[in-house]
Amino acid sequence: MHEAPDEEASASNHVDRPRADHEYDNHGGNHGSDRGHDIGAPVKNLSLRELEVVELLMKGASNKEIAKRLNIVENTVKVHLRACYGKIGVKNRTQAALWAARNIGG
Repeated sequence: MHEAPDEEASASNHVDRPRADHEYDNHGGNHGSDRGHDIGAPVKNLSLRELEVVELLMKGASNKEIAKRLNIVENTVKVHLRACYGKIGVKNRTQAALWAARNIGG
């Protein structure tokens, strides 16, 4: 006969998972923001190209490398990054790379 696992045992087996869209507040962030910026801002706010740029940034690519990889000019990479910073609530590429690691993995 199987017994239901007790709540304490279940809590110790908890695994962090990305939040579902409905778990975010109306401002696109979560209530557990990190140092004043929304690390948990939904990925859906980014365009496909912005996601590509941020993913390459997360992997350590320079603007020049991102431009070459995506067959765009370096200034366009900078435009995409600035747009991303505003949408995900960060101030620089380091924060954007951390956001990407937490939200889109890789």
